[in-house]
Amino acid sequence: MNWSEFPLNPGGRTLRQFGGAWLAFFSVLGAYHYFARAHHSLGLALGLMAFLVGLPGLVQPRLVKWVFVVSTLLASNRLGGFSTRAGGNVFWNSQPAGVLVRSSRA
Repeated sequence: MNWSEFPLNPGGRTLRQFGGAWLAFFSVLGAYHYFARAHHSLGLALGLMAFLVGLPGLVQPRLVKWVFVVSTLLASNRLGGFSTRAGGNVFWNSQPAGVLVRSSRA
């Protein structure tokens, strides 16, 4: 992905969808940590983060524009995010399945 292809000025619909997805994802993650794992502080922090970004994203989408842009840049590995190649390297070099596959190829 080239720098010119990044959505630096996303539309309102895109930001609203991002806000809804953010709200759903971090609410579920926070509820999981709060109820299933008994990590109450982490669950509350994730829930608070869900509502502080998700609700404004649904009501006033322009408020979450830079959260969307930075998240997009991190997901694309332009600002040091986790790339697919690095994830594959970690998996194939450290997991038992990866070690077995590597040893069977040699």
